[in-house]
Amino acid sequence: FVGQRAIAIGNPFGQEWTLTTGVVSALGRTLPSGTSNFSIPEMIQTDAAINPGNSGGPLLERDGRVIGVNTLIMSRERASAGVGFAIPGSIVEKVVPVLIEEGSYTYAWLGIVGQDLERETALAMDLPADQRGALVIEVVDESPAEDAGLEGSNQRVRQNGVQLQVGGDIIVAIEGQPVRTMDDLIVYLVKETQPDDRVTLEIVRDGREMTIE
Repeated sequence: FVGQRAIAIGNPFGQEWTLTTGVVSALGRTLPSGTSNFSIPEMIQTDAAINPGNSGGPLLERDGRVIGVNTLIMSRERASAGVGFAIPGSIVEKVVPVLIEEGSYTYAWLGIVGQDLERETALAMDLPADQRGALVIEVVDESPAEDAGLEGSNQRVRQNGVQLQVGGDIIVAIEGQPVRTMDDLIVYLVKETQPDDRVTLEIVRDGREMTIE
């Protein structure tokens, strides 16, 4: 939980067996992995000092229980600015046994570039102001999303001096679970699906609700 003690162990700048302490600053962050085009959901943010060399070390709570694996920092100087991130234990528990058993782990992949549907974009698409979902900006070639017929954004409009992407499908549910943000979609794919699974998406296209497998 936010505010609980966080203890990071690692080798920052090559200094072995270094321990730093802080608190859990935030939960549920979704960030690019740094080594691919994919994002890691539900990351733990901490102000325990994490620097290059901490990656792969544990993030512990006060009783020594591992709550995450230190992964990256947010800093212009590549040094701790009090904004570090760890992959949460729930994902580690899912992935690590497969890595040990098979040597690699393959995530399910939908094949879209998307973003949250914000109020201004919804209005520009003649939708209710409170419409929410994951707006499909781009569909990757030869992806499951392309095979399923998902459509990406096809135009840009300027509203109140801001350029907005509009016209793509809006994913509002996956397997009956509501999708209000892009994070909701990423979390479901990472935690609940495996490659070659078939899922049902509820979408809004041109103002009409549709179901796509």
